[in-house]
Amino acid sequence: MGSDLSSTTCALITLHDFYTRCLEGPDVTGVQITTYDFSKAFDRIKHDVVLHRLLECNFPTQIVCWISSYLEDRTQFVQIDGTRSNEKHVPSGVPQGSMLGPFLFAMTTGSFDLREDECKDCKLIMYADDFTICSPIFRHSTNSHISKAHESLLLWSSEKHFQLNVQKCKTMVIRRTLDCSPVVLDEVSVVKELKLLGVTLNNRGNWTDHINKIVLQASRNLYVIRVLRQSLSKDHLITVYNAVVRSVLEYASPLFAGLNKKESLKMERVQRRFHRILCGGQCDEHEFPSLAERRELAAIKLFNKAKSSDHILNALLPPVTSSGRFLLPHIKFTRRLRSFSPSLLFSLTSLINVDFSFFYLFFYFYFFTLFTDRSSTLATARLVIFLHLRLSAPRKHFGTTADYCMHIISTIVKAGS
Repeated sequence: MGSDLSSTTCALITLHDFYTRCLEGPDVTGVQITTYDFSKAFDRIKHDVVLHRLLECNFPTQIVCWISSYLEDRTQFVQIDGTRSNEKHVPSGVPQGSMLGPFLFAMTTGSFDLREDECKDCKLIMYADDFTICSPIFRHSTNSHISKAHESLLLWSSEKHFQLNVQKCKTMVIRRTLDCSPVVLDEVSVVKELKLLGVTLNNRGNWTDHINKIVLQASRNLYVIRVLRQSLSKDHLITVYNAVVRSVLEYASPLFAGLNKKESLKMERVQRRFHRILCGGQCDEHEFPSLAERRELAAIKLFNKAKSSDHILNALLPPVTSSGRFLLPHIKFTRRLRSFSPSLLFSLTSLINVDFSFFYLFFYFYFFTLFTDRSSTLATARLVIFLHLRLSAPRKHFGTTADYCMHIISTIVKAGS
């Protein structure tokens, strides 16, 4: 996954956390996500723009002169079978494949920020040359902050001599209410689906489309293992599986920490098919940990790293009490509950925030068992089972609060039957 401080996983988690948090707002009818793509950004960045940015960041003059010497007077040519073309001068761009290239590019693009008052509600996510702006859409508002953020990016790209690839600039709206409509942006088309940093986002705000795509891709890659089954050992087949199948299913896995059971089973079936290919139906499925277990472990590992104050995801965590425990957030919608931080918090503490519905359910069953002809022992047993489920049941196994409550109800009824 790369460094936790600069991984695509962290960028995607930040975006997902922001828009699910926005959709909890009382005056928010939806969120608009706009992605921008620049044509040959690494090759077209001007050297003087890079050097000016270094001076703005107070780099020593000697370092700036050294980098200037590194960038200027570079040439390139093509050589095929000993035949070499004429050399061409390279007036722009940073050397790709070098250590300094990505750093200099990131320093230059880092000069863009949405700090204006009109754009304070927008969130900018940058990763390499991928720019994404996520903005809430408010009820009874012109939502000028969305167009203002768009205009700011266009102005900045013009000043820095970046050329937008209009065909790849897309915007999508995730609606919370039916009256939500996108803000029209120049040179940006409205779509129902976005692919950002290898993950597919849809306008319903769920992962169904992404899961379907990676399951299809992983299933196709299983064909490679079928072909190689006769010529490779079991250990080598497992290596191939990890490289071409499981890597597809586990890309950015902490992002899907709150994935519902239905989507999770789709991925588990791919691994079960690999078991049958590997051992002809005689394979012990416990030989491999489930993808859900691996996903949970990866998410917990990243969550623990995010507790560090210098981690990029630290700002997503809720406040901590004087005793060192996280304050559980108040959540209205399941979409927010399944985002990275809340899903782990509720999973690790085995608690759910269901407002008064929990207490209504509690007292209903308490008085129901007391005023029926059942014995008081049965009433006590039901109450004990209910409290046990309330305090220790792993919430992550139930998709919604309703599913969780129905599980409790069915368990109590079975205990008394």
